[in-house]
Amino acid sequence: MLRRADFEDVFGFQEDPMHTRSAVRVVRIAVRLSLASGFLSAVADRFGWWESFGQGSWGSMGAFADYAHRLVPFASGWFLAVIVWAATATEATLGVLLLTGWRPKLIGAATCLVLIAFGTAMAISLGMESPLSYSVFSAASAAAAYAILGTTSPPHTDHTSSAAYPVRTLETIARPLK
Repeated sequence: MLRRADFEDVFGFQEDPMHTRSAVRVVRIAVRLSLASGFLSAVADRFGWWESFGQGSWGSMGAFADYAHRLVPFASGWFLAVIVWAATATEATLGVLLLTGWRPKLIGAATCLVLIAFGTAMAISLGMESPLSYSVFSAASAAAAYAILGTTSPPHTDHTSSAAYPVRTLETIARPLK
C-alpha cells in the first residue's frame, strides 16, 4: 500500500504552506492570463488583426455580426449592432482587467457570467456541441475558480511546519519573550 510519505519522496511534494501558496499563485496567474488572452484574441479577430498571420475566424466586425445574428436571431439592425459592440466592449474590458489582476472576485464572477450567457446562447441557437467543442463552459469554470482563488488564501496548518512562518496564537502573542 502506498503511503503519503512514499508519495512525498517520489514526487517531491510536501504540504508546506509556502509551497501551497506559491502553487495557488501560479494557478491564479495562469487562469487569469489564459482567460485574458482568449477574450483579447477574439476582439483582435473582429478587427482583422489576425488576418496578416493567416489566422482568425471572423476577420471583420461584419462577419462577427453575422455570427452574432445566428446566436440571437431575433436581433437585427441597430439592436444587433448594439449587441455586437456591447459584446466586443465587454470582452475587451474583461480582457484588460484580467491582465491587470484588479478585483479578482468581481472580474472573475463577471467573466464567468459572460461566458455562461455566451455558452447558453450558443447551445440554444447552434446546439449543445458548439459550446462544448469550444470549451466555453470550461472557461466559465476557470473564471469561477479565478474568482475564488483570487480572494482566498490556502489553508494553514495548526502546527508550525516552518520556523520562518510559525502559527501565531493568542497564547504565543500574549506570552512574554524569554
